[in-house]
Amino acid sequence: TSTSTSTSTSTSTSTSTSMPKFGTCTPSFMMAMCLSMTIGLATLQTAHAFANIAPTGESGDGPESEGLMNGMADQPATTPHGEVFRQVEPEYDYGLDISFPIHHDTYWHKPDNWQHARYLSFMQGCYDKYSKGACDSNERARRQLNFRQPPTQVNYTEVGFYHTKLPEEAWAPLKTFWESHKNTAAEEQWPAGNTYTNHWAQNPTFMVSLENSRFGEGRKLKNKIWDNVKPMLEEWTGEHLKATSLYGIRVYKHGAILAPHVDRLPLVSSAIINVDQDLDEPWPLEVYSHDGKAHNVTMEPGDIIFYESHTCVHGRPAPLNGRHFANVFVHFVPIDHDGNNKNQGNSESLAFAKEKKEKRKLALGPGNTPRPGMRGPPPPKKKSKKGVRGGGGGGGDGGGGGGGGDGGGGGGGG
Repeated sequence: TSTSTSTSTSTSTSTSTSMPKFGTCTPSFMMAMCLSMTIGLATLQTAHAFANIAPTGESGDGPESEGLMNGMADQPATTPHGEVFRQVEPEYDYGLDISFPIHHDTYWHKPDNWQHARYLSFMQGCYDKYSKGACDSNERARRQLNFRQPPTQVNYTEVGFYHTKLPEEAWAPLKTFWESHKNTAAEEQWPAGNTYTNHWAQNPTFMVSLENSRFGEGRKLKNKIWDNVKPMLEEWTGEHLKATSLYGIRVYKHGAILAPHVDRLPLVSSAIINVDQDLDEPWPLEVYSHDGKAHNVTMEPGDIIFYESHTCVHGRPAPLNGRHFANVFVHFVPIDHDGNNKNQGNSESLAFAKEKKEKRKLALGPGNTPRPGMRGPPPPKKKSKKGVRGGGGGGGDGGGGGGGGDGGGGGGGG
């Protein structure tokens, strides 16, 4: 059986009249695995945590050589139970790159990482469906956006998320809509190589779309959700908001994983509404507050989570253990009194732009002397035998190279 524990002393009450500008976390860490720990480092051994993963017998380059299957459903349910870590470190809290690669993936290729097997299996499923190049490019873009976008943006709350209830005025018709149309769910289409969900798995994501013209009440219901959620989010953020997106109902199936990510602009002040669930154990939302700490928030039907989706990394990095989990997503952007978007930027360029390597000579100190740690000045350039060709190459480094940085999405997409 699963038990729910909390890593925060914050509590909240469900109210639409006076919501404090702080987050509420009801973290839920479930334990469905055998854990072996090294006392000094609190290291979880993969061999025990993933003993029930059957090998595929595959061999070759990439994760397939690890002998891991693509089925997520048989793997442990969630991030490690907090109490296990506190036996060694009473003040244990975890942050980025622990439950899933968020900023970096180097650590995730080491077998002693507790979720090493799960991540390799996740990526192998994408490779099998699309191509290694497409999947790796999109995966780098996800991590790069997580790293680059938050520092460039404006936040409006102290913690970054808030857990409450959807008003009955909107919840009652939404529940009725779901019960009437849940059997019409259609498979959701994702771009090739996209790694935000494991949609390549046996059970991809599905949609019961509020935009479906066959459902006459869908558009009316969308307006009712807008009208109820907007004033709640405006009170929470203290900002005037403009609607940017409302979509769903998305249905996750058994074994689904939602990779931790930040949303692309202009999705800034956002909300998740849980419509229905049929689970064997809770499937918490892992959301990172502005201090970089992870919180696992368990939802029930009718619950709504407000979160600053452009800066708070959020996801569900553990496989869903159950039949389904259905959500609606609502997004707004804060505007000033002239109607201008307060949060500027281009998520696409942040996600796909290549890092520009600084030329070595720029690191030299006064008088062209090496700075500490440098072996010496850069070696002299060899003179080109063909002056024209050499000059053209320099032009490529200055102009073409810069253009390549802006157009990194195209190159990476290959």
